[in-house]
Amino acid sequence: MQVNYRSFPHPVLAPFLDDLVECDFQCSIAPRREGHQHNFEVKARVSNHRLEASMRAGLCSYAVHLECPATRYRNIWKFSEDQFSFKVDNDQLDGRVEVSCFILAAQDMVSYTNEAFHEDYEGASFSIREGDILAVDESKKFFLEREQDPLRYIPSIFTITWNAMEEPPAMDVDTTGDKIVVKLRPDAYQKYLVLKQDLALRPLLNSLLVIPALVCVLGDIYRATLSNTDVLDEYQDKRWFRVLYKRLAEMNISLSSETEFDDSSLNLASRLVGDSLPEGIEALERLATSEE
Repeated sequence: MQVNYRSFPHPVLAPFLDDLVECDFQCSIAPRREGHQHNFEVKARVSNHRLEASMRAGLCSYAVHLECPATRYRNIWKFSEDQFSFKVDNDQLDGRVEVSCFILAAQDMVSYTNEAFHEDYEGASFSIREGDILAVDESKKFFLEREQDPLRYIPSIFTITWNAMEEPPAMDVDTTGDKIVVKLRPDAYQKYLVLKQDLALRPLLNSLLVIPALVCVLGDIYRATLSNTDVLDEYQDKRWFRVLYKRLAEMNISLSSETEFDDSSLNLASRLVGDSLPEGIEALERLATSEE
């Protein structure tokens, strides 16, 4: 949830505003998996006398808004204590989760004033409606995978299909979805369907299809790092990227750092899929021997 400060018709305590001075509002959030749920521990702190008094009087409350773009899940929790927790089922969250913390008016306030108002608001008072935002902290992002991710292995983030374009290229790669889609010409795809039935040929097919596609994808990611693009923000909603990111992290390689992305895309791709080239050559050798 992105908060647009320009929509506030009254002063709001926020780290990106100077409506209120010499005070702040902060929330810490710690997600933890517990069985089939994610438990979120929230600690809130506000150093403003007017808001603290309003909280004790029940005139306002803390609120936490959570949403997950991948699953479209969203919810809001309200509480009055400085510490609070809530739980969300694992299957409701997948990938990037955005959490925003607020202080909301619990009822209408006819004449809201605050001793910490900026001097520009000296002597002014504001009409506040129930639900209006009085304070907001910076939004926080977390990456939470489902308990059993069917795409956690590198080969499973690929799918092979045929290209419906007129006069399609021999091979094309589409990374707009949760899987990396390798598109073949219809005639080549029909041959692929036959060949993949032979388990001995799968390493060879990986070398011919998966590795080149992965090289292309890694190259795109590397170019994004060179252009100072935030790689995580650009690709984080794609499950295939989260699988690659996690697997490369296990290899002590960070895609978000240009200096650490120092291996060739071809070498990285080979390592990610298990270096299938030697097995592919052995499969070709067996085929050649059997035809003699």
